[in-house]
Amino acid sequence: MATTLQHYAASVYGTEEAADCRLRFYVSQAHTEQEQSGQADPGAGSSGTATAAQLQQPSRTFVGEPLPAHSLILRGTSLRLRALLSRWTDEDDQPRSGGSLPELHVLLDAAEDLGPASEVVRFCYTGQLTELDFHALLLVQRQASYLQVCSRSICKLIAASLVPCGPWRLPSSAKCTHRAYVCIEFVMFGRRLPLC
Repeated sequence: MATTLQHYAASVYGTEEAADCRLRFYVSQAHTEQEQSGQADPGAGSSGTATAAQLQQPSRTFVGEPLPAHSLILRGTSLRLRALLSRWTDEDDQPRSGGSLPELHVLLDAAEDLGPASEVVRFCYTGQLTELDFHALLLVQRQASYLQVCSRSICKLIAASLVPCGPWRLPSSAKCTHRAYVCIEFVMFGRRLPLC
């Protein structure tokens, strides 16, 4: 039965079939960044200056296209997406006018994170990753950590892509592989991740 559910989840990835929401990624842009990039706030006064409330609220710049999603799959595979979904109110769960689906907005650090984040969502549905080089795998693992997706299989792929150099060998157990990834993540990105 588990295999049947896995096949079904993989078959509905990116499709409208049984979708009950849309997943949209965005980056946050502070007001000072908006001014520097020449984006005027349409809500600003006639003089072009923003109010204090507008200065405190960064704008959302959506990246990529909305992805048809299935809350049951997202809740079961990502703790961060589960938390976002649990914050929806009953009104948010209702279909929008014209039959459009409610959108789940997920913050990214930068627009460049869209590819790796999308790959993590695909992984949530299919349990597989596309062919990626070592650096791309690290970026995917970084997004998997951010979205709180159990990613031991991603860690195994990272370990498998490492070529042993001299006497240094990467341990084969999943726990040790995860520890190796945590060390690599700290060295490359300066992020401290919890050991599991």
